[in-house]
Amino acid sequence: MITQFKIYENFLTSFFPKRKDEPQIGDYVLSEIGNYDIPEVIDFIKDNIGQFIILWKEGTSAPYVVKYENIPEEYVVEFQHLTYRKEKFKRVENIWRFKREEIKYFGTKEEMEMILQANKYNL
Repeated sequence: MITQFKIYENFLTSFFPKRKDEPQIGDYVLSEIGNYDIPEVIDFIKDNIGQFIILWKEGTSAPYVVKYENIPEEYVVEFQHLTYRKEKFKRVENIWRFKREEIKYFGTKEEMEMILQANKYNL
């Protein structure tokens, strides 16, 4: 009986992989920020898919670093951050840092595209 259950469990997980509770590096994300000076930046983040690229050191207020593409030229500077490593400053572009509660959805790019479409048509 246990062997049959294991075979069934392996069959199910091959079609429906188990969801994780936290985004993993490489996942695509949909996020929302509540408060920012430029409403167009809020809209850009809400309406575009980013990719989670690194988890900043623990204890920071917004440790989830997400990279975006096709940022409108007038807002590129908003997505630039300076980092300090090995006694040098380095500019990192096309990223935004999020708190965990600001990341609403995460998974594959196809899943995020489906969620965006559903949200667009209020489904």
